[in-house]
Amino acid sequence: MLRILVGIALGVAVAVLVVRGRAWLSRWLRRPPPASRPAPPAPPAALPPAGDPFELAAALEPFLREATHPAQLLDLPPFRAAVSALAGARTPAQLVELGAGEQPVVGCLALEALTVATPSRDVADALLARLNVVRYWPRFFIVRALAHHAGEAAVVGDALTRVDDTWTDENGIATLRGFVRRRLEAGESPRLVPHLDGLPTAQLDRVATLARAVADLAPDLAAQLRRWREARVDRDFLASFGRVWSVDAAGEPPLPDERLALADETARLLARTPPRSALLVGEPGVGKTTLIALLARRLQRDGWVVFTASAGGVNAGMNYVGQLEERVQQIVRQAQDRRLLWVVPDFHELLWAGQHSRNPVGLLDLLLPHIAGGVLKVVGETHPAAYDLLTRQRPRTAEALEVIRVPPLADDATLELGRRWARQRAAPGAPPPLTEATLLEAWQLARHYLAQRAAPGNLLQLLEAACDLAGSPAGGGHRTVGLDDLLLALSRMTGLPLGILDDRRGLDVRDLRAFFEQRVLGQREAVEGLVERVAMLKAGLTDPSRPPGVFLFVGPTGTGKTHIAKTLAEFLFGSADRMVRLDMSEFQTWESLDRLLAEDETGGGLSLVSAVRRQPFSVVLLDEFEKAGRHVWSLFLQVFDDGRLRDRRGNLADFRHCIIIMTSNLGAAVPTGASIGFTPATAAFTPAAVERALAQTFPPELLNRIDRVVVFRPLDRVVMREILRKELADVLRRRGLRTRAWAVEWDESAIEFLLEKGFTADLGARPLKRAVERYVLAPLALAIVGHEAPAGDQFLFVRREGDRIEAVFVDPDAPEPGLAAAARVTREDERPPLEALILDARGAPSEVDFLAEEYRRVADVVRAPAWQRRKQEALARTTAAEFWESPERFAVLGLAEYLDRIEVALETAGSLVQRLRGMRGRQDRPRVPRDLVARLAQQVYLLDAACAALAGGRPRDAFLAVIAGEDAGAQDAASDDFAMRIGRMYRRWAAARRMRLEVLEESGGDGATPYRLVVAVSGFAAYAILEPENGLHVLEWPQDGRSFQRARARVVVAPQPDRPAAGRSEQRAQAADALAVERAGVPGIVRRYREAPSPLVRDGVRGWRTGRLDRVLDGHFDVIVGREE
Repeated sequence: MLRILVGIALGVAVAVLVVRGRAWLSRWLRRPPPASRPAPPAPPAALPPAGDPFELAAALEPFLREATHPAQLLDLPPFRAAVSALAGARTPAQLVELGAGEQPVVGCLALEALTVATPSRDVADALLARLNVVRYWPRFFIVRALAHHAGEAAVVGDALTRVDDTWTDENGIATLRGFVRRRLEAGESPRLVPHLDGLPTAQLDRVATLARAVADLAPDLAAQLRRWREARVDRDFLASFGRVWSVDAAGEPPLPDERLALADETARLLARTPPRSALLVGEPGVGKTTLIALLARRLQRDGWVVFTASAGGVNAGMNYVGQLEERVQQIVRQAQDRRLLWVVPDFHELLWAGQHSRNPVGLLDLLLPHIAGGVLKVVGETHPAAYDLLTRQRPRTAEALEVIRVPPLADDATLELGRRWARQRAAPGAPPPLTEATLLEAWQLARHYLAQRAAPGNLLQLLEAACDLAGSPAGGGHRTVGLDDLLLALSRMTGLPLGILDDRRGLDVRDLRAFFEQRVLGQREAVEGLVERVAMLKAGLTDPSRPPGVFLFVGPTGTGKTHIAKTLAEFLFGSADRMVRLDMSEFQTWESLDRLLAEDETGGGLSLVSAVRRQPFSVVLLDEFEKAGRHVWSLFLQVFDDGRLRDRRGNLADFRHCIIIMTSNLGAAVPTGASIGFTPATAAFTPAAVERALAQTFPPELLNRIDRVVVFRPLDRVVMREILRKELADVLRRRGLRTRAWAVEWDESAIEFLLEKGFTADLGARPLKRAVERYVLAPLALAIVGHEAPAGDQFLFVRREGDRIEAVFVDPDAPEPGLAAAARVTREDERPPLEALILDARGAPSEVDFLAEEYRRVADVVRAPAWQRRKQEALARTTAAEFWESPERFAVLGLAEYLDRIEVALETAGSLVQRLRGMRGRQDRPRVPRDLVARLAQQVYLLDAACAALAGGRPRDAFLAVIAGEDAGAQDAASDDFAMRIGRMYRRWAAARRMRLEVLEESGGDGATPYRLVVAVSGFAAYAILEPENGLHVLEWPQDGRSFQRARARVVVAPQPDRPAAGRSEQRAQAADALAVERAGVPGIVRRYREAPSPLVRDGVRGWRTGRLDRVLDGHFDVIVGREE
């Protein structure tokens, strides 16, 4: 069936061809008879004068439209006449430029005019350079001109290697064939080989195409190309995974005689039959690379091709089985019987390149047979430790290559080499760019700070960098290298500041200490330890054979151990990024050592040795060191002792310029509540307990290699307050707040709230950031993104409101409401008392001036030497050895914190004073916002009261109890109700004054037992303000027009003890004890309250009376002055 279908298809196809063939034959037979060959076009009737080639071209334009080949121009007498005229009017250089111009007819005239000029090699070179520039018709004439001017020179090979793809069409090849024929007739023997080196593969293929096109004329061209390709090194192939060296015309680098002898020895090895490869073994910096560079220059002058390829470069892109083997075979074919030298940096890396879990054969195993047989000529470089490891794992390496040891230069030889280097860098006729004294100083600096490199590499590296600085425009041009250039170059190389490197500069220890104390708060011992170590580094007294510092920071979490390490990196190296941080809890198993000693094969990051090799001047932080395995501890013994660590491939990491900091939480547990049992003191944090825990955990040989163990203390509220201030200052620098015209003021109540939510002794400062984000930034962010925050200039007051932080916006440009609501009317220039401004501020300029004077009065007290001395004495007592076990520590810490709180609040008030005084000067605003004036008045009032209470030695915080009266003459129900109103009065007072009020007890008032309220109040001058409230408060109302009924409430105020309570129950017990003592006396009447027949309140203690009962019950009893109606 299939055969039948195929036969039918073939029959149909034949029928179609027959029909179409007949139709074509019929049309061909009916065509007109062929005309004779078209005659050349008629010449123009007349030509312009021959001086202007462009007019000649325009006259010949009709003729060119009829011509079919540029050769027809040669048969035109006017064209020949124009060529002769142009040849006499223009120079050959001008004719070359005209020939390469935009006008093809002008080009034809100019290039043909060159054929009648005297032959010149310069003209031939110019024509060769323009072969691909001229247009198509002028190409016929350019090869005629080139053939004429070449004379006896061989130009065919040069021309064929220069032309581009546009010459490979039919017309271009015909033109080139005519050119080759003329040159052969002139007696040239075409040569391609001198012009083939360096051509890319695509151009070589084009030359091969052209050689085949003229093979009948010059058959030797194709043979030349074939022989050259057989002997040629494929530079493109080598460049695909390495770097092919270009021929360097520079002179030989300055080397001592012993190094020149090593270069001669290596050259003799390569010249043997069979050649023998060499392996240079020496420490980094001894000059292995310079030796190879010298050898390469000598070999290149003898026709050798030199290329560099690392193990990683050869192995790059080898994703499939067999690809690496194929690449090795290609390299071997390139090197076979050719002068090809392979330079292998880090030769030992060949051992591991190409290996994987299923194939232990690496690149070195594939190369060694060819190296040993002399097929591959290799010069490698490695360092001694890597070579020892290499020969242990592949003993054949020592047999396949000749090992040449390159030792470091001696001091005298190194200095002599530096002098030779200086003479070589000098300009002709100029003195060397550095003096002998500068050279000696450079050698001392290189030996101390660049010890990771051997001589002479460390010295030459420093000199090169310094000379580049001196020769740069920023360095003032080419001038003599001085000590400043050396230090600046060394600073850029190491990252160390010039203040550390330059012995001529002093180091201000106070500024250094302040730098650390401003960033790391509350850890004076740690700061002193780092200050001393930096001073030793500056003085050059550290041991150069080991790390400059090995520290163990022990303490509770969140106390600044990591932060101080970042601060040290920032000071020494300019950036906290120069710190290498390792979480040692990840290094507990033997397998985890690979992430310490070798690069992560998964690409997850650098190992410790790789990071230190990349940046040997660093701070190394070993976080939670106690959680690492014991085998890891043993590994670090050599690091702490001699500052060296090698990876699994023998590569060295030099830690002698790294400051190593370990952190640990051993023995640093902080009790978080009341202890249970009979020995509560043992649960407290003590340095002795930390030292015992260290001795029980770490082996003695490890502890003996640590320079200093620093115990970090738990943070107290004084330090946490400073940390919070710093954190809030950082918050204001964030973009979301920095770009808004908001003046942010932090109320003391907000500070206390954030400390309450974010401070625990056992967790340190970390919860503080979370508290700021949760209670401040998150609500503020919601307001911003929800467009609830007002636009424009705003005062933003952040204060506590119950169990949250409230941000209150005040628009300084908002219209002021009328002043009719003010309780008292005063003249514009009258200055009311400070307390009255809290309630009745009007926003007058005189009020702002008055508050500014009151602020300065309080500020003078806080900034007085006596105040600062009192604070420093309190802080100094915290550094005593037995302080943290002393019962007096609560009073000292409480005082230091209180003093600090006052200083912080004073800064806030000062900022508000400046803002109000700035607003006062505006012409469009005679007044300032009244609520801002009232807020400032309250801040100054509380600060003044707090300072006065401190000066008088009065307690700070208070317990307050309100108890309904049950004595004779008082009604129980009315007394309960009145006591509740008094209790609400104190709660409103605490809220208005931003005091912290905590209810400890609230009971009774149900008719069975009297109402009782017990609260703890803390804040500025809390006890001093509440102490006058201690006594009876009496409510009176008329009974029959002649007498009054009375309800009484007893108020008891007692100071809180310095020792903070461990819990709510202990605080209630403290309150009960303190209130019992105060209640023992006979109370007097503090205030009488009357609602009818008209409101009246009389304060017998403070000496005022007022008809504003509402204000008193709203909690403003402490700021009513004199008589108010």
